[in-house]
Amino acid sequence: MEIKKVIEDTCDSRRIMYRYSGSCKFKKNSVNKDRFEYIFHSPTMAIPYHYDTLMKELKKHFTIPPEVLQIGSEDVKDNRQLPIIAVEPKGDDTALKFYSWYDDAIGGLHWDRSGPIIRPIHVCTGFKWKLKDPSTYEMDTYVTQPMRSRKEILSLAEKYKFFHHAVKETLKLSKSTIKELLFNKIKGTKGTRNSYDIAFIAETIRMNDIENVTRYLADYFEIEEKDYSDLLDHLDGQFLTFIQGGIDNKGEEFLSYYYCEKDQLPENLQEIS
Repeated sequence: MEIKKVIEDTCDSRRIMYRYSGSCKFKKNSVNKDRFEYIFHSPTMAIPYHYDTLMKELKKHFTIPPEVLQIGSEDVKDNRQLPIIAVEPKGDDTALKFYSWYDDAIGGLHWDRSGPIIRPIHVCTGFKWKLKDPSTYEMDTYVTQPMRSRKEILSLAEKYKFFHHAVKETLKLSKSTIKELLFNKIKGTKGTRNSYDIAFIAETIRMNDIENVTRYLADYFEIEEKDYSDLLDHLDGQFLTFIQGGIDNKGEEFLSYYYCEKDQLPENLQEIS
């Protein structure tokens, strides 16, 4: 059974609130636009029940590493939100990724923006494994950086030319304060992952409005014109939430967009069921 159907059917029947996000990933000569993820938000009292219910249904169809299940169970006991569940469809190499929360104040669908981040905060850890080989998984740490200005963000982003260009051009459309532009450093603990991401979830930036960035990325990663055209159609009507880029756990350059429909933006949470 498809992962998407398992998750959505379970959430709909148990009234588990979530935000659905699409994603596309640029790598040399390829772009995968079929990626997606679910960001959950349950009332505190319901978190353990919702976690157990969702994992029970997933385990009927897919194998989840025991260590990941244990970490998720410990998280919800501390009233942290359910893990983000991300899916990367690639045929026999389809992969699942769980994000375990460390600081729910700036995780999930809500976060506290009442003050600046003054020290690095370990927000979450990502665990990724292929469905065909759940005994082996990658592990990445996400640490939000204390940024004082957009200039400081761009200075760090300069490490990767393509990521710097995407962030620089997108910031021209941004109306967020520096407190809202969450900037994370991502490091692989079982690989070569070394990358950054920046949040635009307090914005309403249309993907159509950064088509110049998408064109640049298609050229940089040498994407075929037909794939580029299909990607533009896919992104039409979507709203940007994150840009992530750098070196992945295979030592290869990548850049990912995350995006959603307008009614899935955090400001429209009351419409999500």
